[in-house]
Amino acid sequence: MLEAIRNRASSLIVKLLFLVLVLSFVMWGIADVFSPARGRDWIAKVGDATISAQEFAEVYDRTLRSFSASLGQPIDREQARALGLPASAMDQLIGQTLLDQAAADLGIVIDDKLVRSAIAANKRFHNAMGQFDADAFRDTLSVNNLNEERYVAILRSDLSREQLIGSIAAVPGVPAGTADLVFRYRGERRTARSILIPFAAFSDQDVGAADEAALRTLHEEQKDRFTTPELREVSALILTAEQVAADAAVSDDAVRAAFQERIDEFSTPERRSFLQMVFDDQATASSTAKRLAEGADFAALAKELLGEKAGDLAVEAVARADLPEALADAVFALQPGGASQPIETPLGWHVVRLSAIEPAQAASFETVAPRLRAELAKEKAADELIRAANRLDDALGRGSTLEDAAAELNLRVRTIPSLDSSGADENGKPIPDLPSELVATAFVTAENGTSLLVEAADNTYFVVHVNHVRPSAVKPFETVKTEVAEAWRAEKRVALAKAKADTLAERARQGQPLARLAAEAGVKETEVPAIGRDRQAEASTLPQAFVSALFAAKAGEAFVVRGPDGFLVGQLGDIRAADPAADPSGRDREKQRLTQAMRSDLVQQFVGALRQRYPVSVNQAAIESQF
Repeated sequence: MLEAIRNRASSLIVKLLFLVLVLSFVMWGIADVFSPARGRDWIAKVGDATISAQEFAEVYDRTLRSFSASLGQPIDREQARALGLPASAMDQLIGQTLLDQAAADLGIVIDDKLVRSAIAANKRFHNAMGQFDADAFRDTLSVNNLNEERYVAILRSDLSREQLIGSIAAVPGVPAGTADLVFRYRGERRTARSILIPFAAFSDQDVGAADEAALRTLHEEQKDRFTTPELREVSALILTAEQVAADAAVSDDAVRAAFQERIDEFSTPERRSFLQMVFDDQATASSTAKRLAEGADFAALAKELLGEKAGDLAVEAVARADLPEALADAVFALQPGGASQPIETPLGWHVVRLSAIEPAQAASFETVAPRLRAELAKEKAADELIRAANRLDDALGRGSTLEDAAAELNLRVRTIPSLDSSGADENGKPIPDLPSELVATAFVTAENGTSLLVEAADNTYFVVHVNHVRPSAVKPFETVKTEVAEAWRAEKRVALAKAKADTLAERARQGQPLARLAAEAGVKETEVPAIGRDRQAEASTLPQAFVSALFAAKAGEAFVVRGPDGFLVGQLGDIRAADPAADPSGRDREKQRLTQAMRSDLVQQFVGALRQRYPVSVNQAAIESQF
């Protein structure tokens, strides 16, 4: 399931940002030699190119937002790591960079005209009339924290990659005969009838009583079922940020100094609203600017020349950073009511008239002081935690016991009387508030040994001393006789259910109706609607073994499979063949799917070959520390 989620997360980003550029966002796979470097300024190196932490953060943040939107709820960084989203973002960036290197070496260049055409063709940016809509364009970019200049740069690179891999992936489609065979296989549907013989249907009376010899034999033959896990008594010294928070108080002077240093962060930049027309050629833009200078009405000209309404022309409250550099320079040089000369950007030739100016505003110290104080306290606590961890490490390095080190740092040693490898106690109850990695550390530390100081993933440091190891052992028969007896009865119920199911299946093979056999057995017959090998929703409750047996059976054949609650007796009903001639659109979709899969394989093989030309290294330490 996690693999499906990862694929889904990747495809969402593609659809959202680069709808017309599908091939560039294939999951490239990553099996690299990881760099041990501890630097934070780069995340990966691909040939001569470097992927910065900022580039990775942009892609990773978009991955998080898109994935959260697809789930309908936010996910935190820990969940993202568990789902492999950092690796997904890294895969995407490395694949793109490998292709960028190859495209640059081959001299592939994308001109402005091709960029404009790609933007205009993107349906994500169209209005209800199927025309390019500047507002839709800006809104989509805004949702993804992109400005026009950044988007155009990304798009230009993506188009160059598409040019590169287009010839590689432009292979003929799969043969029609192959597509037909796969269509028939995948499209076949089968119906069935089934009855369940539950284990619980057999009482203790049906099972009978076991003599002690049989129980002892079971206890001996299945020792693993009656064995206690290895248990360890450990002492742990755990150091958390909360424990040093008292030393992380922040003075008013420090807060005010931070405010002055970061005042730009709390300020709202000047924003401007304007009307704009965008033309494909400079001549039309120049004549339009001339007519505006002569007093022509902006909205009337837009209606005449572009067929646009006044509402389609407005660009509301944008900052300088939201615009391409050339357009920003012109817009922010105008006064309200002033019109510009033609301005060239990768989107075309712009003519604008400034509507309004929203002055820059700075937040007051009193407004942001609480937030600043909390951030500074958190940073100071992190620093104090590191200093405390260093003092603890020094104390242990001098040969101090855990108790002596704890007394020196005013900490408490926590004793855990019994701990198994899953983090539970001897009764199987999970032990709360254990730092990540503590259990694993305890189980690689020798008896009477003390671990090194470990930095856990949750801003926690700990040291573990293993006081005593209680080896795994088979429980004496006398202490688990009741459990052994229950296990024996459970096995007998399984055997009785299997024998009953086999008998009914044999009678069904001899031609007796399954419904009558179900009635005799006192169970219910169930109709299984037509399902395929892909297990459609109607059959979601059936075990996979049932579906596999159903598609291995001959017409009318009965079979037996084990389910979670008993044995299922199934009997194949109809076989509904898939006819490619009767469903040409379905056959075409299957052919397209196979062709796309083959093309994707070729692209991935090409990228794999590029790895031999352009070495890839990943700064795993930077990823783990920052993301």
